[in-house]
Amino acid sequence: YGEEIYTVKAGESATLSTGDKVTATIDTKVKNVGDSAEGNNTVTALVIENESEYPIVQTVAGTLTITRRPVTITAASAAKEYDGTALVKNSYTSTGLAQGDSIASVRITGTVTEVGSVQNIPAAAKIVDGTEDVTANYSITYVDGTLQVTPGTNSIIVTIVENSGTYVYDGLEHVLSGYTVSISEALYSEKDFAFSGDAKVRGTDAGTYEMELTADMFKNTNPNFSNVEF
Repeated sequence: YGEEIYTVKAGESATLSTGDKVTATIDTKVKNVGDSAEGNNTVTALVIENESEYPIVQTVAGTLTITRRPVTITAASAAKEYDGTALVKNSYTSTGLAQGDSIASVRITGTVTEVGSVQNIPAAAKIVDGTEDVTANYSITYVDGTLQVTPGTNSIIVTIVENSGTYVYDGLEHVLSGYTVSISEALYSEKDFAFSGDAKVRGTDAGTYEMELTADMFKNTNPNFSNVEF
């Protein structure tokens, strides 16, 4: 950026009283915010017609100022159903970059595995012009994205099989407890549900006794899964 506009005054007049021509050369250039300084725009060459008529010539420096350019960097958002793996999205978009400049790097922090949402947070961007770091020329606004994991909707079947046993009558009470579990989904396990019944059966006399477990004694307690059948 350079500015070669100048004004000429002779005494109180806006133009030279004699009409003589004045040509000034100003070749100051500034590019970066740090180049700006008070009085940095100076006359480097001056030609005045009938120069001998003007024994006192004074040049006054102007100032060229580069202000920070606003740019906005927005982290991407993403969503998926729970699958036991972390959701990460390291992409972003930007607006406001000067022509020829580009973003070399942005640190994006955000990860979520369980059902819920977190912010995807951009920070510490580096902006370059070719290989030159020009980050200091920008006022950067960061906008968070959102990462969201929703409950898995795949059907999960949990099969409960009561333990069984056979005893020869001996006049004593026999007690059998427990059950076995098989699950159709590898991500789901026994720690993901609760049991509210009494998994025991007792018998003394000859006969058949049922433990009588029911599906409603079992309840899914893991919010990562929404379609569990017992």
